Amino acid sequence: GLSVSEMFNLDIWNVTVFGLEPDIACSKRLLNFSDIELYWLKIAVKYWIQYRIGVGDATSTIFNRLYDLKYFYRFLKLKYGSLQESEINRDLVVNYLVYLREKIKSPSTRNGRLGCLKLFLENCARFDWANIYKEPLVYPEDFAKRIKSLPKFIPPDVIKQIDDNIMALPEPVALMVKVLRQTGIRLSELCYLNFDCIRQDSTGTWWLNIYQFKMKKQLAIPVARELASDIQKQQEYIRKELGKDFDYLFCLTKSYSWFEDYTYKRTSATTRKIPYRELQHFIPIPKRMRQKVLRGYLSQLANEKEIRGSSGEIYPIHRCHSFRHTHGTELINAGVP
Repeated sequence: GLSVSEMFNLDIWNVTVFGLEPDIACSKRLLNFSDIELYWLKIAVKYWIQYRIGVGDATSTIFNRLYDLKYFYRFLKLKYGSLQESEINRDLVVNYLVYLREKIKSPSTRNGRLGCLKLFLENCARFDWANIYKEPLVYPEDFAKRIKSLPKFIPPDVIKQIDDNIMALPEPVALMVKVLRQTGIRLSELCYLNFDCIRQDSTGTWWLNIYQFKMKKQLAIPVARELASDIQKQQEYIRKELGKDFDYLFCLTKSYSWFEDYTYKRTSATTRKIPYRELQHFIPIPKRMRQKVLRGYLSQLANEKEIRGSSGEIYPIHRCHSFRHTHGTELINAGVP
């Protein structure tokens, strides 16, 4: 294999050479610098990405940082063509602020792009990776003010429609929705549940063991006896269908790519021909359930059963994080701090 120094000279890096592995939020391995055509910028970005790997950024964060800097490069190419690092000044940054506001509606996304640039420019000046102004070029007041948004919970009438139609889903998929509803865990945590994730303590209380990737810690949460019983039935199903060597509670179905595509069906139907797949289709295969597949099932359920919100539009129940907001809202309404 290549050494780190040898990999540095290439425009495509395999992150495993730098000690990174794909994580829950990013399955990619290859960083591509080839589309940054300004040589000085490409070299500076390489130094910075290598530095960020060294200080412990997660794999997904590294890929996001590179994407943000490529976004800045596309702005430079569009507005300035070719320029030297000494020409990166406050006026240019102000023009980038205007560009971000024109192109990106979300204040948090704009702040993310700008924050990455700020850190990059400061590190370049500090470590002499490029001939950048030593003075700050991005000011605190450049960032959009954060507006605290209300929880995006699913309205009760939509929840009722989901409950009324949930058995139209295959049993393993229906159980995944029940777990989301009754525990509020994240979709990533759900898909990575271990086969032996359920346990009962000496008092008779059932606990669900999860790993929080965001917080990087194990957590046990109490669950109702009925849900624990359903999870035990799912364990029996996995052992019967996939044997004793499958390590997860939920598996994929054969021909799963169709359900991944279904999430985007309504926006891409004119350009993509998707064959019809029965909603009850589920043929277990020894692969861990994927987030896109569950979202696809929920998209198809909402469309086939016409699960609608107050506006009359098909409700986007495939946005699974809404189940977490809903669970939290229900707990607050019940007086749980």
